[in-house]
Amino acid sequence: MLHAAAGTPPRALELTVLVAANLAATALRFILLRLAMHHRRP
Repeated sequence: MLHAAAGTPPRALELTVLVAANLAATALRFILLRLAMHHRRP
């Protein structure tokens, strides 16, 4: 999607997008796992 939006983006922009996507995925996994564990009965 980055290449479609920016043509040939600079390396720094590619790296920034990859890091941001990985951080977002990690945060989403953390939140979903925390919600799943919170709703679990002991």
